[in-house]
Amino acid sequence: MRNALCGLGLAAAFLLPATASADLQPAEGAAAPTTRAEAWRRLRADKSTRLHAYVPKGVEKFAVRFEDNILPRLTTQRSGLYPFVGRITPGGGFALGPGVRLLDVAGAQWTTYAAASLKSYWQIESRLFWPRLAGGRAFASAYGRFYRFPQEDFYGIGPDSDRANRSDFDMRQGTVGGSAGFRVRPWLTVGGGTDVFRPRVFAGGDNRVPNAGEIFEPEELPGATDRHTFVSAEGFAAVRTAEPAFNPRRGGRYRVGVARVVDTSADPGFTRVDVDLQQYLSVLNERRVFVLRALGSFTDVPGDGIMPFYLMRTLGGSSTLRGFRDFRFRDRHLLALQAEYRFEIFTALDGALFYDAGQVAPTLDRFRWREFERDWGFGLRFGGNGGVFLRLDLAYGGEGPRTWLRFGHVF
Repeated sequence: MRNALCGLGLAAAFLLPATASADLQPAEGAAAPTTRAEAWRRLRADKSTRLHAYVPKGVEKFAVRFEDNILPRLTTQRSGLYPFVGRITPGGGFALGPGVRLLDVAGAQWTTYAAASLKSYWQIESRLFWPRLAGGRAFASAYGRFYRFPQEDFYGIGPDSDRANRSDFDMRQGTVGGSAGFRVRPWLTVGGGTDVFRPRVFAGGDNRVPNAGEIFEPEELPGATDRHTFVSAEGFAAVRTAEPAFNPRRGGRYRVGVARVVDTSADPGFTRVDVDLQQYLSVLNERRVFVLRALGSFTDVPGDGIMPFYLMRTLGGSSTLRGFRDFRFRDRHLLALQAEYRFEIFTALDGALFYDAGQVAPTLDRFRWREFERDWGFGLRFGGNGGVFLRLDLAYGGEGPRTWLRFGHVF
């Protein structure tokens, strides 16, 4: 045993790099170490005086600066003039316009903007928001909006709609409304709201596809030719335990809303229940996140009532079925299931693998799992705890491949 230890000691002495040998030499004026253990102790003490923090370089340096300095400037609201940049509605194209924001108007936040896209979509909106009423326990908002969406895609109603029947219509609407809520607990909010809106449908403006009225019969376009003024009232409950707030990695977000929509022309209207359930599960110090989402919309229409086709919920697009175009499927009932695996590539950049499945149906008993539309794909998310600034998704399956480049998170 003694011989083996001596051999290891000799081997270590020969394998020590030249720099280490130099470091073991005593400093000028210092007594030479009497043992090798003493020499190593002095070396460790000397190195401890020359330690410094890790300094990122190259792409990592820019990513850290983007997350710490640039992203907060892009996502933090400030008073004054600001540019509206993004989309005013799915399928509307990239839109720009001027806006003004005042963060303290007698305790309210006031925002107004006007934006237009190259596809001739435009929208004007003004909103007042009181975020901290009743000592921070309550909030309220009031708004007005007017828009024109001249190239809204329509493929027909129902799960069997054919993409060969792609057509379009021009949707114009003015709306005024308000809402209020109460924070029962830090994680529980209840509230409600009401809106009055007057939609109008005209011939579509996309010359590449026919107008919806040219290939669909009037009964296949319920509500298209009549003039309506609707009044809606909704109550909701929302539970939020997800953190961080703008790019969750743990916890959940669950919302249930019940809305009654009445046509002032004496049509009985309809009742709709909307459910959005999201769960976030993280591992490895929150660098890997599994996200599950269930989205549902279920509408009860009396036997003698109608539900205008343009008020039906839709599947397809950048936030539901990413392997299909916007508004690809629509009907009275909708159910979608989504899963994502998000993983950190480096600071301010996450990758994602996703799977989407969903179906629309005229009645609840028409849902069939084997008939659900499906897609899958991968993507990139640029951002941090303050939110996702830019998102790129590439979807396969369904009627893909399709590429989506969007500001903000998918959900």
